[in-house]
Amino acid sequence: MSQVPLLEVEDLAVSFATRAGRVPVLDQVSFRLNKGETVAMVGESGSGKSVTAYAMLRLLDRAGRVDRGGVRFAGADLLALTDSEMADIRGREVAMIFQNPRAALNPTRRVGDQIGDVLSRHGAVPGHQLRARVVELLDQVKIPDPARRARAYAFELSGGMCQRVMIALALACSPALLIADEPTTGLDVTTQAAVMALIRGLAKSRTMATILITHDLALAAEQADRVIVMHAGHIVEDAPTAQLFAHPRHPYTRALLNATPKTSGALDDLQAIPGGLPDLSGPDVPPCRFVSRCTQPIDACSRDPLPRLVEGERRVACHRPLEAA
Repeated sequence: MSQVPLLEVEDLAVSFATRAGRVPVLDQVSFRLNKGETVAMVGESGSGKSVTAYAMLRLLDRAGRVDRGGVRFAGADLLALTDSEMADIRGREVAMIFQNPRAALNPTRRVGDQIGDVLSRHGAVPGHQLRARVVELLDQVKIPDPARRARAYAFELSGGMCQRVMIALALACSPALLIADEPTTGLDVTTQAAVMALIRGLAKSRTMATILITHDLALAAEQADRVIVMHAGHIVEDAPTAQLFAHPRHPYTRALLNATPKTSGALDDLQAIPGGLPDLSGPDVPPCRFVSRCTQPIDACSRDPLPRLVEGERRVACHRPLEAA
């Protein structure tokens, strides 16, 4: 019997209101995530990775709107819940680490109080045990002298320390799903490694599913069981990590890999991806949003390249997927 997915995103479409009218930023976004699985979402800036996460959690700003699709988490249709029901799920069942931890934390409240707010909101800990649980969480994310740090404000902590506080805040109620949006941005290499090792270890010990949003392909290769490649609001490839990196089947995936520095290579080996993302506000957005940058377009590219099962668990949105080596 196949495993019942923890998360199912089906045909998600999102648009934003602009001066030029509504702009479709996501279209036909579909994927699944199993309990305990780690999926990396990769692609250039503006490809729709973070918007996908915000849409799933109903955190889009006023200009954003879900036009179509469904998001089912543990059997519940998140897009059909009331605001109150959704607020109960956020933080308790699904948590998110945001890109800029210092900006995401409230600068006027002590970090321990902010973690305590989450615990109190979801009734995770009796009031008399709240302070001890906050210190325990900060200790779990390897913050030295956690009792003292709990009384600190975000501006008194380093970027790496703020990121650890965000992880503690996100994991306070032991969610089934963690969304980590560029969790290592702005951190030095040593701190990046420590933060990712921490997330990976906590996810494994709690059998927690993780969505890692990143533009760092090396990080995706190291951390994820599966990789979802996004381009201009479309998922162009979804495959197990080893398969995707060994034999990319979508031209964009191959272009991304060729444009990524390798420790064993030289700068001259890098190949820039030609062109840029299409103007989604225009009247003639092509069905395949990569076609103007593709080196092997064919007549069929004028039709919608719906994701198709190419081999095993791999899906590729291309009329002419690259041959597997």
